[in-house]
Amino acid sequence: MTKLLAATGYIGGGATVEVINLDDSNPYLICDNLPNLPFGRFGSAGYLFRGNPIICGGQGERRCNSFESGTWKSMSSTNEERFFPVSTVLSPTSNEKDDIILIAGSYNGVSTAESFDGFNWNQTKFSNLPEPISINCVAKINSTTLMSIGGSKYDLSSKYTGETNFFNVIQNKWVAGPQLTIPRVFHACAVMNWKNATSGIIEKVIVVAGTTVYRLLS
Repeated sequence: MTKLLAATGYIGGGATVEVINLDDSNPYLICDNLPNLPFGRFGSAGYLFRGNPIICGGQGERRCNSFESGTWKSMSSTNEERFFPVSTVLSPTSNEKDDIILIAGSYNGVSTAESFDGFNWNQTKFSNLPEPISINCVAKINSTTLMSIGGSKYDLSSKYTGETNFFNVIQNKWVAGPQLTIPRVFHACAVMNWKNATSGIIEKVIVVAGTTVYRLLS
């Protein structure tokens, strides 16, 4: 059964964790939610890492928690606060045990990158962002390449950007990508299948949708 995990948030304190049923064969099934996080958070990053849900960072936060054996457990904290960061799980090999979390940037102007190998956070393994960025969207193109799309370069009082950047874990390098038509923050993005109307071939495309004029309180 396919499930979606939704956690944290600004409204309601950001400690609740919901499980949403995405199984088309049983659309009316209501899943039991997970226990609340040990503390509320806003602007954090979440992952499914080596089979376990993980929540890291947020406004004023470096702490991370992993859901294991029915409870949220403390794990290694990031070296810096990560508020609306660039983040994803990279898979350099076909073995899940080799998966790496990459997290970079923050709403407070941080451009450094960190990686998590299952034990500790390391600030020397991957290159830093070309410049501070946050409140962007990250699309995982394949097992070793991601695309950072839009966001705010420093904070929400600055101009939103339509810039994109590719990162390749093998080359350990950020490369500028195509410019968005509309600068975006708090948007959604994903790799989706699209049928080319001319060739009839199913191709993969990155779809970006939404933005906001909402302003955070500092």
